[in-house]
Amino acid sequence: MRPGFGSNIIPTAESMTYAQQLGV
Repeated sequence: MRPGFGSNIIPTAESMTYAQQLGV
């Protein structure tokens, strides 16, 4: 997982993109 994904309350563009790649 990339830093900030799932551990940061504020969804960043990077974390949102990573989530889309996972298909969640």
